[in-house]
Amino acid sequence: MEQKFPPKWTSSVISPRSASVNRSASFTNSHHTYTTSPLLRRPISGYYLPSLGGSTTSLNNCSSSNNINATNNSSAVSRLIETFNNERKGLIEEFSKAIDVLKINEINDLDSQINSISELEKEMDEIRQQKNEKENECEEYRSQIDSLQCELRYLSEPAEVINELQAELIQLKMENKDYREKQSILACTTCMDQPVSFSPMT
Repeated sequence: MEQKFPPKWTSSVISPRSASVNRSASFTNSHHTYTTSPLLRRPISGYYLPSLGGSTTSLNNCSSSNNINATNNSSAVSRLIETFNNERKGLIEEFSKAIDVLKINEINDLDSQINSISELEKEMDEIRQQKNEKENECEEYRSQIDSLQCELRYLSEPAEVINELQAELIQLKMENKDYREKQSILACTTCMDQPVSFSPMT
């Protein structure tokens, strides 16, 4: 009785970018020699060949399955792209609404606060100016207070005040005496410089 061996499927990728894979079935005949059917080679598919006979009907069925799979894959990709686009459009619409809400509420509120701050800065400048004026007035009052305190200390000791006034009076008298002496000397010098005129006797 002839011994049969089950087919052995092997796959080899042509290249990394290749879109197809060569599949072949090998088995032994009655002489125990391997034979290979070229009809068993086909592109990538999710299905194995239903038989090893290599009939045209089987290949056509496989080709139809490949076409169906390609169509299904294309439809799935299209649906995925459509879903992706719809999600992005929804996000754009949502973000646009968020921008409008922020612009209407928070941004306008911040603008109002900025305007309020500008007005407050003007008021602060006016307050600073008033503060400087008040500080100048305080300096004037301090100067007057110092002067008054000096007068109070001066008047709080009458004897010392009297002595100082007497000393000032003596000084003034001496200066007045010197001035008078200088004036009299100047007057005498002026008289001596004038020529003497004699009137004729009649």
